[in-house]
Amino acid sequence: MMLTSAALAAEEPAGQAAAWTSLTPEQQQVLMPFAEEWGQLSDESRQKLAEGARLWASMPAEDRQLAHRRFSEWQQYSPEERQIIRERFDRFRQLPQAQQRALQRVYRQFKGLPPERQKALRQQFQEMSPQERRAFLRGMRAGNEGAAHNRNREQFQKMPPSQARWFRSLATELSPAARQNLMGRLRQGGPRSWNELERTLGPLSTEEREAFLLGD
Repeated sequence: MMLTSAALAAEEPAGQAAAWTSLTPEQQQVLMPFAEEWGQLSDESRQKLAEGARLWASMPAEDRQLAHRRFSEWQQYSPEERQIIRERFDRFRQLPQAQQRALQRVYRQFKGLPPERQKALRQQFQEMSPQERRAFLRGMRAGNEGAAHNRNREQFQKMPPSQARWFRSLATELSPAARQNLMGRLRQGGPRSWNELERTLGPLSTEEREAFLLGD
């Protein structure tokens, strides 16, 4: 049977009772499954749990429902499947940021498809060889890159020819992340902000331009 806050305060040593009673009612509600063992947890574990409960309590209802659904799905995986997912996530985190963003775009594109199409692609993907899977992902990334190229071309067409040439040449010198930020600034701005950005970037070196566009 779950212990109440009052019972915990009466039965635990003073320091441990204070640690539990210092939680907000919302945190205590979220952490109630840990109430009986709270006094036996390490300080680090209690700190992490308390922070997690604080974040959970501050989440909008829709985000809570999504997190709860994902947690329920995670619980349905076998230990072997969970280990595979962890390993895949670790490999993903080790990729360069540009590749991470490319894979995230592919995933968003996939999730935007109708459920029937997603199911068909999953089946198709499972039947592919490793080489075919790599080619398939490259094709999806190429489609995203082609769409981005078209958006960039449309943006340059809105600008004076000389200014468009300058920014187009600048974009070829930048890293993918800096180039993406540059195009985002251009799309969100207008003639006045374009001129200001050109004046700011003009005297800078390539490294300084990278730092400026990446916010370093």
